[in-house]
Parts: sequence; C-alpha cells; structure tokens
Amino acid sequence: MARVVRFSSKQSTFLILAVGLGLWLNCQVKTEGLTVGPAALSGADGAPSMLDVGPGKTDGKGQDGLLNTSETGGADANSPVGDAPLSDVRILGGGGSGGASSAGDAPKIDGAGVGGAHGNDGGTALGGDADVKDVATRDGANDGVVAPLLDAAIETGPDVPMGYADALQADRPAPAVDSKRAVDARAFDSKPAYTLVWSDEFDGDTNAGIDTTKWTAVTWAPGHVNNERQQYTASLNNVFLDGNGHLRLRARYSPMSLNAYTSARIETDGKASFGPGHRIEVRAKLPEGQGSFPGIIMLGPTSNWPQNGELALMEQYGQDKSSFYASANAGDGAGLGSTGDVQYDFSDATTASADFHVYSIDWHTDHVDFAVDGDPIVTSTFTTSSPFSSVPEYIVLDVALGGDMGGTIDNSAFPMEMVVDYVRVYAF
Repeated sequence: MARVVRFSSKQSTFLILAVGLGLWLNCQVKTEGLTVGPAALSGADGAPSMLDVGPGKTDGKGQDGLLNTSETGGADANSPVGDAPLSDVRILGGGGSGGASSAGDAPKIDGAGVGGAHGNDGGTALGGDADVKDVATRDGANDGVVAPLLDAAIETGPDVPMGYADALQADRPAPAVDSKRAVDARAFDSKPAYTLVWSDEFDGDTNAGIDTTKWTAVTWAPGHVNNERQQYTASLNNVFLDGNGHLRLRARYSPMSLNAYTSARIETDGKASFGPGHRIEVRAKLPEGQGSFPGIIMLGPTSNWPQNGELALMEQYGQDKSSFYASANAGDGAGLGSTGDVQYDFSDATTASADFHVYSIDWHTDHVDFAVDGDPIVTSTFTTSSPFSSVPEYIVLDVALGGDMGGTIDNSAFPMEMVVDYVRVYAF
C-alpha cells in the first residue's frame, strides 16, 4: 500500500507557488506578447498579482499562463481556472464568495482535476476530463488537490484532510469464482496460527524406498476397487525417492508380464492419523497420460466406506488432465457433510502435470475447507453425527489406472507418475 501524505490548505497553496517559481527559475520559454515567468496569480479587486509577475485583473481572472504552466483564478465570484497542460501537476481554484468554482480539463497522464469548494451561496463544480489510468477522484467540500501518482485515489470531504491516498484496494471486486466450483457462501476462515506436527519431505538417496515408520505400501490385486487395472506393489520400480527431495509413484506397463499394469499406493494407516484442528497439505505434480487416476485422500480407520468418511484433497479422473475433483463423502443424510465431486479447472490445461501445486484441507470441528494453492474450492459443513466431527483419518497417496474412474488407458504414455514434493500436517 502506498504511504498516505496529507497537506493542509495553506501547505497546498505554498506547494503550488513553489512549483511555479521553480519553473520560472529553471526554464527559458519563448513567447510572443506574454510575460515570461510562472502562471499569473491574480489578486482580489485588481490588486497586483502574487509573485509580481503580471497585473491582476478586476474580472478575477489571472493573466494567461505560459506553456507548461497553469493559471489560477482570483477570489472574486465565478472565478474560473485555466487549462492545466502540465505533465504531472494540476492547479485548481477555490470557490468565490457567491459563485461556483470550476476546474479545467486535465489531459495529463497521472492526475485528475477536482472541483474546489463552493462559496456561501454557490455550488461545487465537478472536475474536468481525466485521461488517466487507475486514478480515482472524489470532489467534496474541501479544495481540489494534486494527483501525481499512478494508481492513486484522491479523497476530499468535510472530515478528510486534503492530500494523497493510496489506491482503494478494498473497493475492488473479488475475483470471480469458477462456475464449476461450489464454494460455500460463508467466507473461508482466516488462516490460524499453524504448528507443524508431522511431515515427510522425501529427502533421501536416489532409488531409496519410503520411510516405513511413516508409510505402508499397499499390495492390492487388479480389480480390488473401481474395476481398476493395476497391481499395486512395494517394488522400487513403482515407488521410490529420486534423490532430489521427491517421492515418485510410478505406474508402468509391461505387456508381457502376468500383471501388465503395476503402480503404487502408500498410506499412513496405523502409523499416523489426524482429525479436526489440523491442516493437511500435499505439494505434487500429477501424471500426464490419459487413463491414470491419481489420488491424495484421507480415510477413516474402518473399511466400511463411505460411513468411515473420505476427504479427497485431489482426485484426477483419467481423460481430463486440466482439472481435478475435491470432495467430502460420508454417505447420505443431513449433517454428514458430503459435498459430491466438485471440479476445479486450471487456467492452463497442462499445469497440473507440468507444475507443482499445493492441495490442502483445513479441518475444523464443524467444517472442512478444500483449496489448491490457497484458492478455495468447496467447504464441507457437518454436525456431530458425521465422522468428520471426531474420527481421525489417515493419508493415502496413489496412482490407479483405468477402471470406472480412469477410463481408457493410453499405453503409449507410460511410465506415468505422480511426483510428491512433501506432505505436511499442521495443528491449529
């Protein structure tokens, strides 16, 4: 935010005179029939003009200003203000005792004209045209002010001293939410203070295995769930550290093998579980090839799905690699917190596979907020009848293939892999 600097009315008058005097002392201007010097500032009732650079005029007008200057009207009624062709300065007049003040055009880059104060019986005139970008002006009961700053806003009023104000960020509309997302009307909670309580950064030697104090590799046969095609293994061919701080869950295709498709699924079941009062976040890149069905999910401790509760931070179905789904599922019924699958579309169709993204949930006692890179996706709200209100869940990372969710597999795209940079759990 820009620093706010405010000037009193007397300080503004002095600033205007100083600008004019600086121009007179430092610039040589070729003119015809005009007095050389700063803009003529007329006095009241024909008195000599300020700075003694030209005669005052009884009609309240200052003498025509020179190139790159501007003139200011006097104190008589209906005093006008001359044009302001300066690059970065806008000079405005005050109100007469019985007339309306006005401002000339403001054709410069970084400022805008604002009307001066009205007189005893007069009206306030609005500022002139403002060919500016991101500059807002508001006229009020105080004198007009100078706006030399890009992205600045000027506020004047009975209770606001004149001066510069930073851009009105709070007035700008919030970014539109993707139509495919179902974000709860209640705003997401402001981030509480987090304390890291569990993590795996996957630091280790190239081709090292997973930390078995934290993870277990599942070895399901093909078709175990969702008619999936892969054999899950604990082999280093399918799950390993790459020596650069990453875990790789690699799906492979070997048409001559008994199980043509192999992949990996690891879980913290029996080793670490987390419930309300925790934030879980996973930074990962997803497989590129069609037919893969990667997941970052949490599950309750029983096998009775969905009553055990499932929180899917990310599931990417096999044929569309430009989006993913987040969801909470605890079965049907009021208060259970099920959301259905909520789709999140990336603006770049390839970014999920080309770049790392942070998939996260903030798990509160009565709701769970789902997000990616801090961007809200959906909120699950629930009552004490839901398993989400009290049952801790374990973390699952996997890459499934084909079946009900993965669909048709592109055999030319192997190996397919999900690369995980870290898994972190915070208490709040």
